[in-house]
Amino acid sequence: MIADNELDFHVSYENKDEMGTLCKEFEMMRSDLADNNRKMWRMIDDEKALRNAIAHDIRSPLSILRGYQEMLLEFVSAESIKTEDVIDILQTGMYQIDRIEHFTENMRKMSHLEQRELQCSEIELSELAKKIEAEAAMLSKKESKLCKVERVQEQNIVKVDEELVMEVTDNLLENAVRYAQKSIALQIKKKDGFLIISVEDDGIGFVDTEEKVTEPFYHKNPQDDLKHFGL
Repeated sequence: MIADNELDFHVSYENKDEMGTLCKEFEMMRSDLADNNRKMWRMIDDEKALRNAIAHDIRSPLSILRGYQEMLLEFVSAESIKTEDVIDILQTGMYQIDRIEHFTENMRKMSHLEQRELQCSEIELSELAKKIEAEAAMLSKKESKLCKVERVQEQNIVKVDEELVMEVTDNLLENAVRYAQKSIALQIKKKDGFLIISVEDDGIGFVDTEEKVTEPFYHKNPQDDLKHFGL
């Protein structure tokens, strides 16, 4: 039984004799083995979640980089783009490369998802909104979807972990673009000291799966494992 890792049992012997002592020691050993088993499986689950997170969150910057590269190839070959526009595209591409570098460095430092430390700094809401809007435009254009952006109180300063905000927003936008029929609505605002980013789409939404939506890497189509890892 123990050799097969079947540890869901208890040993009880009430008499305080040699057999009682032996049973008590055996129960302590069984309990320790069961605890170690649970810790081991938790570590395995954490490692799986970490690998999935890396694969999932790194796709958005790569998709945006691909979009800019395709744009450059199209317009440069046709000689229909200005030098300053090329520089602007290249600078935006470098920003995405920086994001990937920061992300992989954070992944290297952490042993599991919950250990990531926030690196907060002050930033103009208008500047952050501009970066989010640029990525929203690129992601929606790639799938031929319309993206409407609303900025509220953009003169405010917010103190946030910019990399983490961009990762979460990318994830929400990517899901919205994927499931939207025609359009996506993005709202960025500061309210009561909090940064609020709202993403809506005109898709069918979640049907009979609301309780599963918050599970790590849940998605509706089980055949799509290699393409998407959920919210």
